[in-house]
Amino acid sequence: MSLKHPYTTTEVAQSFLDNVFKLHGFPNSITSDRDPTFFSQFWKDLMSFQGVQLQLSSAYHSQINGQFEVVNKCLETFLRDAPHELSRWLPLAKWWYNTNHHTTIKCSPYEVMFGQPTLIYLFYLLGE
Repeated sequence: MSLKHPYTTTEVAQSFLDNVFKLHGFPNSITSDRDPTFFSQFWKDLMSFQGVQLQLSSAYHSQINGQFEVVNKCLETFLRDAPHELSRWLPLAKWWYNTNHHTTIKCSPYEVMFGQPTLIYLFYLLGE
Protein backbone atom coordinates (compact mmCIF):
# COMPACT_ATOMS: atom_id res chain seq x y z
CA MET A 1 0.00 0.00 0.00
CA SER A 2 1.28 3.41 -0.83
CA LEU A 3 0.07 6.28 1.33
CA LYS A 4 1.21 9.87 1.34
CA HIS A 5 2.11 11.45 4.70
CA PRO A 6 0.38 12.69 6.72
CA TYR A 7 -2.33 10.03 6.92
CA THR A 8 -4.89 9.10 9.52
CA THR A 9 -5.65 5.74 11.08
CA THR A 10 -8.95 5.73 9.20
CA GLU A 11 -7.14 6.25 5.87
CA VAL A 12 -4.76 3.38 6.65
CA ALA A 13 -7.69 1.14 7.57
CA GLN A 14 -9.56 2.05 4.37
CA SER A 15 -6.47 1.43 2.26
CA PHE A 16 -5.97 -1.92 4.01
CA LEU A 17 -9.57 -2.91 3.26
CA ASP A 18 -9.33 -1.73 -0.36
CA ASN A 19 -5.94 -3.27 -1.14
CA VAL A 20 -5.45 -6.28 1.12
CA PHE A 21 -8.74 -7.47 2.57
CA LYS A 22 -10.71 -7.43 -0.69
CA LEU A 23 -8.14 -9.74 -2.30
CA HIS A 24 -7.02 -11.96 0.57
CA GLY A 25 -9.33 -11.50 3.55
CA PHE A 26 -7.95 -10.70 7.00
CA PRO A 27 -4.57 -12.18 7.93
CA ASN A 28 -4.01 -14.20 11.10
CA SER A 29 -1.51 -11.60 12.31
CA ILE A 30 0.11 -8.31 11.36
CA THR A 31 3.61 -7.32 12.46
CA SER A 32 4.25 -3.60 12.37
CA ASP A 33 6.63 -1.03 13.70
CA ARG A 34 5.58 1.25 16.51
CA ASP A 35 3.89 3.85 14.32
CA PRO A 36 1.09 5.57 16.31
CA THR A 37 -1.39 4.42 13.64
CA PHE A 38 -1.05 0.84 14.89
CA PHE A 39 -1.41 1.88 18.54
CA SER A 40 -4.75 3.61 18.02
CA GLN A 41 -7.84 2.15 19.65
CA PHE A 42 -9.64 2.20 16.30
CA TRP A 43 -6.97 0.02 14.64
CA LYS A 44 -6.75 -2.33 17.64
CA ASP A 45 -10.54 -2.74 17.71
CA LEU A 46 -10.81 -3.27 13.94
CA MET A 47 -8.21 -6.03 14.02
CA SER A 48 -9.45 -7.55 17.28
CA PHE A 49 -13.03 -7.84 15.98
CA GLN A 50 -11.67 -9.78 13.00
CA GLY A 51 -9.48 -12.07 15.10
CA VAL A 52 -6.23 -10.57 13.80
CA GLN A 53 -3.31 -10.71 16.24
CA LEU A 54 -1.34 -7.45 16.26
CA GLN A 55 2.38 -7.90 16.81
CA LEU A 56 4.60 -4.88 17.28
CA SER A 57 8.28 -5.19 16.53
CA SER A 58 10.60 -3.93 19.23
CA ALA A 59 13.26 -1.42 18.40
CA TYR A 60 15.88 -4.02 19.28
CA HIS A 61 14.43 -7.13 17.61
CA SER A 62 17.05 -7.62 14.93
CA GLN A 63 15.33 -10.50 13.09
CA ILE A 64 12.04 -8.67 12.46
CA ASN A 65 13.71 -5.33 11.78
CA GLY A 66 16.24 -7.13 9.56
CA GLN A 67 13.42 -8.61 7.48
CA PHE A 68 11.88 -5.16 7.03
CA GLU A 69 15.28 -3.76 6.08
CA VAL A 70 15.78 -6.44 3.40
CA VAL A 71 12.38 -5.66 1.89
CA ASN A 72 13.06 -1.92 1.98
CA LYS A 73 16.51 -2.31 0.41
CA CYS A 74 15.16 -4.50 -2.41
CA LEU A 75 12.34 -2.11 -3.21
CA GLU A 76 14.63 0.92 -2.90
CA THR A 77 17.00 -0.66 -5.43
CA PHE A 78 14.14 -1.32 -7.82
CA LEU A 79 12.62 2.15 -7.50
CA ARG A 80 15.80 4.25 -7.22
CA ASP A 81 15.83 5.30 -10.87
CA ALA A 82 12.28 6.65 -10.89
CA PRO A 83 11.55 8.39 -7.55
CA HIS A 84 9.12 10.87 -9.11
CA GLU A 85 7.14 8.09 -10.78
CA LEU A 86 6.61 5.96 -7.68
CA SER A 87 2.89 5.43 -8.24
CA ARG A 88 3.58 4.22 -11.78
CA TRP A 89 6.29 1.73 -10.82
CA LEU A 90 5.13 0.54 -7.39
CA PRO A 91 2.81 -2.20 -8.75
CA LEU A 92 5.70 -3.65 -10.79
CA ALA A 93 8.05 -3.33 -7.83
CA LYS A 94 5.61 -5.28 -5.67
CA TRP A 95 5.22 -7.94 -8.39
CA TRP A 96 9.01 -8.16 -8.78
CA TYR A 97 9.51 -8.60 -5.04
CA ASN A 98 6.69 -11.11 -4.60
CA THR A 99 7.70 -13.30 -7.55
CA ASN A 100 11.43 -13.54 -6.85
CA HIS A 101 13.00 -16.40 -4.89
CA HIS A 102 13.66 -15.62 -1.22
CA THR A 103 16.34 -17.69 0.48
CA THR A 104 14.71 -17.53 3.91
CA ILE A 105 11.51 -19.21 2.70
CA LYS A 106 13.16 -21.15 -0.16
CA CYS A 107 10.61 -19.94 -2.72
CA SER A 108 8.81 -16.73 -3.67
CA PRO A 109 6.13 -15.02 -1.55
CA TYR A 110 3.80 -15.64 -4.50
CA GLU A 111 4.34 -19.40 -4.14
CA VAL A 112 3.66 -19.21 -0.39
CA MET A 113 0.41 -17.32 -1.00
CA PHE A 114 -0.93 -19.26 -3.99
CA GLY A 115 0.79 -22.65 -3.70
CA GLN A 116 2.29 -22.57 -7.20
CA PRO A 117 5.09 -20.78 -9.02
CA THR A 118 4.48 -17.56 -10.91
CA LEU A 119 2.84 -18.16 -14.26
CA ILE A 120 3.35 -14.70 -15.76
CA TYR A 121 6.67 -13.21 -16.82
CA LEU A 122 7.01 -9.66 -18.08
CA PHE A 123 9.51 -9.17 -20.88
CA TYR A 124 8.80 -5.51 -21.57
CA LEU A 125 8.90 -2.15 -19.84
CA LEU A 126 5.94 0.17 -19.48
CA GLY A 127 5.82 2.79 -22.19
CA GLU A 128 7.92 0.86 -24.69
